[in-house]
Amino acid sequence: MASAVAPVARITRDAFTARLDDAAASNPGGRTLGLLVIRVHHLRRVNATFGHAVSDRILTDFGDRLRTIARGHDEIHLIADDEYAMILPNLTNRGHAELAANKAIRAAAEPFTVGKTAHTMAITIGIGTSTNAAEAAQLLQRAELALASAESAHTPYAAYADATARATALDWDIETELTDALAHSELEMYYQPQLEIASNRICGAEALMRWHHPERGLITPDFFIGAAERTNQIRPITWSALNMALQRAGEWPTLKLPLKIGVNISAGLLSDREFAALVLNAIGIWGVAPQRLVLEITETALMRELEKSYATLKRLHDAGITISIDDFGTGYSSFAYFRNLPAREIKVDKDFVIKMLKNDKDHHIVESLIGLARKFELRTVAEGVTDEATLDALRDLDCDVAQGYYLAEPMPHDEFMEFLDRNRRGWQPG
Repeated sequence: MASAVAPVARITRDAFTARLDDAAASNPGGRTLGLLVIRVHHLRRVNATFGHAVSDRILTDFGDRLRTIARGHDEIHLIADDEYAMILPNLTNRGHAELAANKAIRAAAEPFTVGKTAHTMAITIGIGTSTNAAEAAQLLQRAELALASAESAHTPYAAYADATARATALDWDIETELTDALAHSELEMYYQPQLEIASNRICGAEALMRWHHPERGLITPDFFIGAAERTNQIRPITWSALNMALQRAGEWPTLKLPLKIGVNISAGLLSDREFAALVLNAIGIWGVAPQRLVLEITETALMRELEKSYATLKRLHDAGITISIDDFGTGYSSFAYFRNLPAREIKVDKDFVIKMLKNDKDHHIVESLIGLARKFELRTVAEGVTDEATLDALRDLDCDVAQGYYLAEPMPHDEFMEFLDRNRRGWQPG
C-alpha cells in the first residue's frame, strides 16, 4: 500500500501524458496498463458555501484515501480542479482495473469531515486499458470517453469499449470534422435573450455557437469546444463566433437602449498580445459600439490565466467593452483577485439559480453573490431561470438581468429578430 505522506500535486496534461508514456514503456509485455480518471462532484458547491479552503481539503483528503488503496507501483495524479487519475501498471486484465475503481468508490463513500461539518461527496470514474505500449497516447482519451459515458448513464463507472465509444457523442473524429465545419460554414450563432428585470425589457442576448453537422445534426458546444481547445482550433472558431455575432448585432433594432451582445471567450486567448487589438478592429469593421459587446470568460479558466491576461482585460475594459465573469461562484477565486478584476458583470451560475427556491443554501448563495456584486458596482446576470417564481425571487433580490428557458431558448437569428419585434414594448411570457 502507498502511504499518504503529502498532498498529491497538480500536474499539467502534457506532463501527465509523459508519465503515461513512461508507464507504458516499462509495463511488462502481455500485461495490461490501466488508467482511472476520477471526477469528484459537488466541489464547486462546497467551495461556494464553505470556501475554497474546505473544498481543497476535501480534494486532498480524497487523494490520501486513493493512496491507501493503491499498490506500491501505482501512480496518482491531480489532473484538473476536480479530477484525479490513477495509472495502474502490470494488471492481469481489465477486470483488475474495475476492481480498483470499486475500491475508489468505496473510499469516497465515507463522508469527509472538515471542522465540524461532514461532507458527502460523489465520484464518477472512467476506465481505460491497453496491452500495447504504442496505444499510451490514446489511453487518456479512452478513459475520458468512458467517464463521459458513465456520467451520461448515471453509473458510478464505465470502462472503455468500442461499443461505448460509438454510443458516446465525444467519440467522433472531431478534430478533423471541425476543420471541415469551418471551411464549409457549418457553424452558426444562436441567440438567447436577456431580460432587464426592473424594466421588463429585453436588454441583449448571449451568442451561442451551434454546429450543423451534415450527418449528426445540431451539435452544441459541450461536445466540440473542448476538442477545439485541445487542438488549437479554438482561435479560428472564436474569431468566427465574434465576427458573426458582431455582424448580426449591427442589424439589431434599438429598443429602449442599444442591445448588448455576449460572446464566450476561451481564457487562453487572452494571453495573446494581439487579442485586444483584433477585438477592437472587429468592432470597428462591423460598426458596433464597444459598450454593446460583452466578453464572457468562465471564472475557473480566468483564475488560471489572470496574471498573463490582466493587461489584455484592462485594455478591453478601458475601451468600454464589458468583461463578464461567467459561472461565477463555482471557481476558486479569492477576494484579492476579485477586487482587482477589470470586469463590469458577473453571471451567477445556473446550478445555483435553478435550485434556489428548493434549497435554502442555494438561495443564500445567489443572494450573497448579488449583494457582493452590488458592493463592487457590478451588474449581475442570473442564468438558468426556468419559471416565473424564480424570476420573481431574483427581482426581490435586485438582480439586474435574467436569462433562461422561461424567458426564451437559444434561437437562430431570424427567430431572434421576430422575438425582438414581439417584445418591443416589454417582454411577454410565452
